[in-house]
Amino acid sequence: MKSSLWPHQPKKSKPYRPKRDAKSLRNCRLNKHIYHNKNNRLCGKLLTPPAYKAEQTGPEADARYKQLRWQVFLGIFIGYAGFYVVRKNFSIAIQCWPTLDLRKSELGIVLSMNAIAYGFSKFIMASISDRSNARTFLPLGLVMAAISMLFMIVPIQWIGAEHKSFAILLMAVLNFLVGWFNGMGWPPCGRVMTHWFSIKERGTWMSFWNCAHNMGGALVGPMAVYGALWFGSWFYGADEQRYFLIGTYAFPAAVAILIALLAYSMIRDTPQSCGLPSIEVERFGFKELFGEGRRSAFYKKKSLRLC
Repeated sequence: MKSSLWPHQPKKSKPYRPKRDAKSLRNCRLNKHIYHNKNNRLCGKLLTPPAYKAEQTGPEADARYKQLRWQVFLGIFIGYAGFYVVRKNFSIAIQCWPTLDLRKSELGIVLSMNAIAYGFSKFIMASISDRSNARTFLPLGLVMAAISMLFMIVPIQWIGAEHKSFAILLMAVLNFLVGWFNGMGWPPCGRVMTHWFSIKERGTWMSFWNCAHNMGGALVGPMAVYGALWFGSWFYGADEQRYFLIGTYAFPAAVAILIALLAYSMIRDTPQSCGLPSIEVERFGFKELFGEGRRSAFYKKKSLRLC
């Protein structure tokens, strides 16, 4: 019996219970379908995340989980290192231009395009990457960056000092594209890390992955030298002044495309797309802690709240 001294007792807040009428349940069932349709309109079928497969269980699934974790980690490590092979090659090439007498202001314009594009791309392309397949998103960005870097040969070899203004404009556009496509490197790596590694271990794996850009950047100099020595004469014969075009642009671009193919063969988008449970289920074990019924109720409640 309530006391008269407390006429205005606060009412207990009722727990949130999502509506379970036919309309809301239908919306929840269509939630994944709507998500993929929006993603198709934004990114196209090439970048659409793969559908989830039937979940595997047992010791074979655990062994496959461990194998794929190492595989996708090496894939994003090698793939992200490949971005730095074709990122700032312009800084090396400007030391070897005997024909284009560029002023410091002109060089500054071309160089700044890379950094500006890279900053905007990491912000914009990250939102697209969250809705895309990491397996195709990262190699696509790497291939496009390599092609943009390869076309840097055009303003030097075919345009030259006769049309200096157009050459500078084209180099600025190409360097902007190189920076933009380089911004497609980090977002899919973050997506893979989130889906394949739990919160407790993510910092350790990220610390090792963060060495990828140092490894990729360290390869640019040796690749420029040996690329010019090995393949310069194939394209330019005795014209040694143009060997640097192969070492700084063509050879790194070819290596980056090969790295993109390797990354595509190793990266997987999510464990669920491979027929494996999510990392939370794998690490924290909803089946063992709460049982199958509580686990299914947990995900059902979560999906209802998303609606």
